This record gives sequence, C-alpha cells and structure tokens, in this order.
Amino acid sequence: MTHDDHDLTGLPAPLRPGDPPETKREAYAALLDAAKHVLSSAEGGDADADAAPGLDAVAAMATLSFLLSRALGHCSWAGFYRRRAPGGQEAEDGLVVGPYCGKSMGCLYIPFTRGVCGAAVRERKTQVVPDVSLFPGHIACASSTRSEIVVPVFEGGDAGGGARVAAVLDLDSEAAAAFDEEDARGLEALARWLGRAFLFSFGAVAVAVRGRARRRMRGRARRGGARRTRGMGRVRLIHTRPLLLVAQKNCFNRTVDAARRRRQKDDKQRMQT
Repeated sequence: MTHDDHDLTGLPAPLRPGDPPETKREAYAALLDAAKHVLSSAEGGDADADAAPGLDAVAAMATLSFLLSRALGHCSWAGFYRRRAPGGQEAEDGLVVGPYCGKSMGCLYIPFTRGVCGAAVRERKTQVVPDVSLFPGHIACASSTRSEIVVPVFEGGDAGGGARVAAVLDLDSEAAAAFDEEDARGLEALARWLGRAFLFSFGAVAVAVRGRARRRMRGRARRGGARRTRGMGRVRLIHTRPLLLVAQKNCFNRTVDAARRRRQKDDKQRMQT
C-alpha cells in the first residue's frame, strides 16, 4: 500500500490555547489553503480548483480531520458527525460518526436532542463550550475532554435559504476554554468551503427555482384576466413540470460554475497580494 506524499510544510506551527488572534487567523488561513491544495491536486485535479472530480465528502472530511489534528496542538479529537438515520431508515433523527482523528473512539450515534453536536444542528450555529461539565446534556465520548467546539456544515456552504445541516465539525480538547470566537471564525470558513465544494444540494436549488418559476406563471395568468387565472395557472403548472426540471438542472450547473469561478478569482487575488 502506498500513500501520497503531500507537502505539508505550509502548515503553521500547532496552535495552543491563548495564542493571539493574529496568529490564529494566519493559521486557519494557511490550513484552508493546505486543504484546498491537497484535495484539488488529488486524482489529477487542477491545483487551482476547489476539489478533485473523483473525491467525495467523506474523503474531504477525512483529510480535514487529519489536517486539523496536525494544526491544533491542543486538540484531542477532531472529526465529523454526519446526518443520517440509524439503520438506514428514512427519518433523520441523529448524527452518526464520520471520519476523525483522536485519542479516543468517537460516539457512534448522537441524537439531535442531546449533546453539543445536537445543539449545533438544532440551533444551526456554532457551539463554543469552555467547560463541557456545565453544558446540559453533554455526551462524554472521552472522560478527559474539558472543552469543545462544534461547527455545523451546511449543504452549499451557507445557512441561508433554509439550507440543510449535512454534518457537524467537532473538536475536543483536554484543556479548559481551549477554543474562542477566533477559532469559531476559522473553523466556520473551513466548513463553508467544505459545504460549497462537496455538499452542494441540488434539492435546495430546485426548490428555489421551482418557487420563482411558479410565481412568474401565476403573474402571467393574472395578467391574462381574472376569469382565466385559476384554471390557467393550474394547467400551466402541471404541463410545464418537465421544463421546470430542466430549468432547475441548468440553474444548478450555472450556480456551481459561477461559485467555482468566484473562488478561483478570490484565490488569485489573494496570491497576488
């Protein structure tokens, strides 16, 4: 078995609790660049792209878990919990353990109603916990854990538009108050990139496009006269459904391409500065 010998010399020195904000900002920026480089250069991908065509979210999560464990010296556990129903059932009522690096085994299943990870999904925001013993319903996967931070990962990268929480990024430390708001901002940037590059939701785009298309159709029906509005609106909505699906797919492709071009432009501008 062989492994790719990626150059990780660009990674900063491991962060420690109490490091100044400037040091943390630089470290997380370097970590994001390293993740993009490793994942985009795999499988013959373009180093300027966000992700390699042959990789999926699980491969990206495994890589990020390793990089985080190397970049955060005080981190005793770094990994992901993925949104999935136990036993492969239709209903989604919890998280199952995903890729991780740590000193202890991760919890196999966490319900949405318990723990810091469950709170991140319910509240759809990052949870910074300086002392896990004071957090109601905390699940102790390791008795040595003193503090924790959990960041939700949204499909498409952003929480807007009711985007679904597809996973959470969970980091534990054996030191108290090991994470702060600067860590939260840096980890949220990683989560946004992961969601944009590997967890884009076609369903979210389809719902938005369908809603806009139906509103336009209803507007045209109203302009055609009050008597024709109801029947005409129903008929057009029913018979244009195949066209809506095509429009949704085209919109999805254009959205992905535009997001990729924006990210490449931002990366080039950052490198030039």
